[in-house]
Amino acid sequence: MPPKAAAVTKESVDEAVKRLSESENPSEADFKILLNAAKAGDEEKAIAATYIPSFFDKFSKQQKPALTAVLDLAKSDSIRVRSQAIRNLKKFYEVDKSQIANALFAALGDEDERIVASAIPDVVRLLKSDEEEFRNIFFEGLPNQKPESQRQLVLIVRDEIKFTEENVEQLMNVLNVSFRTCVVEGLQLYRRNRTLIKKEQFEPLAEQLLDRLDNSLQTEFRAVCENLLIPLFKFTKTLGTESTTRLLAIIAKHVIPRFEELSDAANLQISIIRKIADVSRYAEGDEMLKELYNHLFLKIPIAGPVNFSIIEATLFAFIRLAQKSHITASNLIGTVLCYTGQPGEADASNEDAGKRVEFTRRLEYLQTICPDFVTQCIGKIEMYKNSSATTDDEKRERAENIRNAVAAKRTGNNVRHLSRILLSENPLSGKMPKGPSWKRLKQDQKFKGKRGAPGKFNRNDRGSNSRRPNTGRNNSNSNRPSRGFNGNRNNSRFNNNRSNNNNNNRSRPPRRFQRR
Repeated sequence: MPPKAAAVTKESVDEAVKRLSESENPSEADFKILLNAAKAGDEEKAIAATYIPSFFDKFSKQQKPALTAVLDLAKSDSIRVRSQAIRNLKKFYEVDKSQIANALFAALGDEDERIVASAIPDVVRLLKSDEEEFRNIFFEGLPNQKPESQRQLVLIVRDEIKFTEENVEQLMNVLNVSFRTCVVEGLQLYRRNRTLIKKEQFEPLAEQLLDRLDNSLQTEFRAVCENLLIPLFKFTKTLGTESTTRLLAIIAKHVIPRFEELSDAANLQISIIRKIADVSRYAEGDEMLKELYNHLFLKIPIAGPVNFSIIEATLFAFIRLAQKSHITASNLIGTVLCYTGQPGEADASNEDAGKRVEFTRRLEYLQTICPDFVTQCIGKIEMYKNSSATTDDEKRERAENIRNAVAAKRTGNNVRHLSRILLSENPLSGKMPKGPSWKRLKQDQKFKGKRGAPGKFNRNDRGSNSRRPNTGRNNSNSNRPSRGFNGNRNNSRFNNNRSNNNNNNRSRPPRRFQRR
């Protein structure tokens, strides 16, 4: 006779499992011992979580109690018990699809990453099975899950579901949820399927997102900057022009005036200013220019150490915004920044000596410290290049150090260049640097072949600025020289007022082609 259900111990549970495994006709009383073990200690629960799914289908009358026991075990405080129960949930799917699906969704929000990893394949398998009932449970249950579970579910949708015009409504429901709990994942999903969504459908979602950003910055400034504002910067193109314009307005209103509160997080400050510089063309009005000048430009030190990355981004942003609102910029710095020929533009009443001094003294200080900074960067580059590196880790570290030093050198050169432009007579017409240091420069694709080598032209080697190959018409080789300044070439562009009667005479090239 099997032991009574009331006396549940590890030994009794082990004996019941042994009898269930060895018997051709397992006893329902032994199975009830397993069900009772689900309410005992962690050792007994672990056994129950393992073996109840193995034997429940042999006892039709105990399937519901078995399901209840496993669902309770899936909520256990013990990670071991919880993990084992969640791993076996899929075996009960046909017993109650809704309960098992929601239990798997809840497991996706578990604090233990191993449990989350074990639940993901089961959800993906059911979702890809094209079972209509599970899909309905999935999309209807998504709004009711915990934020952690919602994020995992949105990631699964992003990676596993291909949306069409037929199920675009489900896509909109997922975006509604994701824009409240996992913005980055939601924007990635939208970016992949934006062709299916009309502009008037997406605009309300974007407005709600920016409303939340606007309101949250007033109450949880630091956390919102880190967790919402900075992640949004990667998606300004996805959000569109109007949303980017409003985003800049929110930054000008709430972020720039409190910029000093982020002084202990220079990376946050740099990211914000760089983004302003990158999308400054979308700014409306002059509010951003005023806030940036008063709270950032005038904070540039006039002595002591400086953060060149912040200053470079500030100067780029200021010049680009000033190009849009040069009258406001002129009023801020106390002198005319750009002469457009308007009446009264050069009047003495527009000059403010005090503002002019505050503007120029910072730029002049930058001009004095930039050469030394660039020289230090050059020294670091040479030092890293000459350093020895034997292991792969050391080589990677050396390469990273060289990249950082090169970027720092470019930053210093840009600061020197931009400050020189702003000190010139007409700053807004000055030639800007090739690009900010945080942007990769486009490589010049020049013709690298041997110039003037007839018959050796490779079309794959031609760059945008390369010369045509030295071949004659109909692809026949010609004996003409590569530069075409001698021989019997009669070209008025190069040989004006020169005689071409003597084929052996060499024409003198124009001055602009002579080597100096």
